[in-house]
Amino acid sequence: MGKILITGASGFIGSHIVDLLIKDGVPPKTLRLFVLHGESMANIQHKNLDIIFGNILNKDDVKKAMQDVEIVYHLAAFTTGKDDPKFEVNWVGTRNLLEYCKSPKFRKFILFSSIAIYGLPSLFGDNSNINENSPLKPSGGYAKSKFKAEQEVLKAHKQNGLSYAIIRPTTVYGPRDKAGIYQLYIAIKSGLFVRIGNGKNKVDYVYVTDLVKGARLAQLKKESRDYILGSCNPISFNDLVDTVAKSIGKSIPAFYLPRSIALIMGHIADLFTKIFGVTLPLSSDRVKVMTADYYFDCTKAQKELGYKPQVNFKKGTELTARWLKKNGLI
Repeated sequence: MGKILITGASGFIGSHIVDLLIKDGVPPKTLRLFVLHGESMANIQHKNLDIIFGNILNKDDVKKAMQDVEIVYHLAAFTTGKDDPKFEVNWVGTRNLLEYCKSPKFRKFILFSSIAIYGLPSLFGDNSNINENSPLKPSGGYAKSKFKAEQEVLKAHKQNGLSYAIIRPTTVYGPRDKAGIYQLYIAIKSGLFVRIGNGKNKVDYVYVTDLVKGARLAQLKKESRDYILGSCNPISFNDLVDTVAKSIGKSIPAFYLPRSIALIMGHIADLFTKIFGVTLPLSSDRVKVMTADYYFDCTKAQKELGYKPQVNFKKGTELTARWLKKNGLI
């Protein structure tokens, strides 16, 4: 039996991929985790795993990691900043892996891409009911690098018959996430969160175990496709913050700062950051993100994969809060 390689396996989503595969009966000895040097392994709860420490940009490391591999879950990526040159890792790393996916025994390449390739609210405003046929508008280093990674996969499919699945998750949350929604928990618990706008805009958050189950379904499907995997049930931003608050026994005043005023304050904060190099909690981008519709249509995944998210947002935030408290993070 060939190996299943998981890049970025020690991370938030990657570690949940490991959990799911083992739960599904995949022998632990067939899982190979490709982890960057120095990365914490605290998220990995299992023993007898084949772990290789290396750099996805190092071709010797990649060659070693790809020996006897039949399936790849590719999650390793650089995500922070806007136009950082380090984003190159996202597509060059993908290309390096694909060099070793040409064997007739190779079965599937699952690329975790991003909904950012459809455009971000901070740049284009509302994104409503986006699906896989919607126009791509990658802007900024991260989105462009993910778009290039997708193009590398499609190129390999065309040239070598690579079987693939491209996964574009909506906003992911759940245990082990120390970014994203975690910052909202911190702001609410500290009493520093202020509503901006009327909160009626809709957003799409998918619980991490639902996401990885969808990716597993895509791996098992014969056809090569791209899929948006989200909650299939967008909620209002008001419901989002109120549900998070309730999960930690807090409440948020109904008062909100009008979007127009918040945007002026955000532009002032942007100027302050530019002059003094100090990033403030408020920015014009953050105001736009908090007040825009940003949700997606996962009908394709429902019809073709039988994708059906099981964890609603109330349950998901309760499980997330429980994990954050257990680990002393809130």
